[in-house]
Parts: sequence; C-alpha cells; structure tokens
Amino acid sequence: MAKRRISNEHWASGLLGFLGFLGFKAFSLHNPWWLFYFCFFAFFSYFKYLKEEFKYLGFIGVIGLIVAILGVFGIIRV
Repeated sequence: MAKRRISNEHWASGLLGFLGFLGFKAFSLHNPWWLFYFCFFAFFSYFKYLKEEFKYLGFIGVIGLIVAILGVFGIIRV
C-alpha cells in the first residue's frame, strides 16, 4: 500500500496547534491555561482526522487536558 501524503490541512492544523502552544507558553508561563488551548487544537486534529494515521494527536490532547485541569485547580504546577 502506498503511504498517503500529508495534505495542506494536516500542516495547517499542526501549525495552528504549535503556534497556539508557543503563544500561550510564552505569555503565561505560570498559568496552565495555555496547555488547555493546546489540547483544544490536539482534540480538533484528533476528531478531524479520526480515520487517518494522525490519531496520536488525540492521545496528546487527553494527557494534556488532564494535566491542564489538574493545573487549573492547583493540584499540580505546570
């Protein structure tokens, strides 16, 4: 089977998530909300490409979302 090419939508989604991650990380280092937004992009990618080979973004989102929620409630420090 031929491997599928990554489309422009994949690149745009990944770039958007990466920029969101960098932006919120840079402007709120001690605030876990940046991680919440990063997880939103990861979940968006996961559901958009559910049947593609990029499902691992969803697992990143699940782990990140748990960390973000714990961070928001002050259980852990990010």
